[in-house]
Amino acid sequence: MIRFGSVQRHTAVFDCFQLKRGQFCDDTYDDVFHVVNAARCDYFATTENRQAEYARLTIPGVSVIFAERNASILNCLVAGVRLVALKRSAAMLHFPLQGKRQVSVDNNFQRIGSISNTHAGREFEEAARVFFAETGISLHPGFSAPVGFKVKKTHKFDLGSEDPPILVECKSYTWTSGGNSPSAKIRGLNEVMLLFSVAPNHYRKILFVLKHLRKNVSLAHHYIKTQRHLIGPKIEIWEFDLDAKRGEQVV
Repeated sequence: MIRFGSVQRHTAVFDCFQLKRGQFCDDTYDDVFHVVNAARCDYFATTENRQAEYARLTIPGVSVIFAERNASILNCLVAGVRLVALKRSAAMLHFPLQGKRQVSVDNNFQRIGSISNTHAGREFEEAARVFFAETGISLHPGFSAPVGFKVKKTHKFDLGSEDPPILVECKSYTWTSGGNSPSAKIRGLNEVMLLFSVAPNHYRKILFVLKHLRKNVSLAHHYIKTQRHLIGPKIEIWEFDLDAKRGEQVV
């Protein structure tokens, strides 16, 4: 579903683009109808060269997949999605990709360098798992443990293990682009502190966060400075530098 305001905005962007180029074809608005309807999607697949060009220029944040007319557009869409994920994972973990796919993909990600914020989170979890594995700690994704005071409920932590007993929550949060305090992300980190506070005491509890700087201050350090009163005893906060592939305990 696309909100009307979104359609209006993207149509206006398209019109400005076309006016600048002085190009309006008979089927221009048929093309833009399909493109604008993809404005809230992660991917836009098409067999039309013109639609692919319009999409790349007017709906940033959407990955454009172009398929040949005689090819299955569904197969190209699936291949394109997989290729984007493989490229991102390979770049992050330094694994070279081999072979070629018969599909072209334009990577306009919601998060710079990733398909979407959801994908960014999953890839960061995998980076964390690999990091701990290299230190000799084998962690399992989606690790279940009971949480609660009197009433217990099973919660799936991002990573965990029974031997040794460890619970890890991963957050690939970044500073907001406008420079404001990221209040929603701070609340997300506080929710992790709540979960850790009601998890069994024998677990080692680690909040594993992306190192992201603004004016030489990382988001993790900002959180510690403003929310230290909510960080429970024996809870560890680690920062992970994706570029250097290095983790550091900051609490």
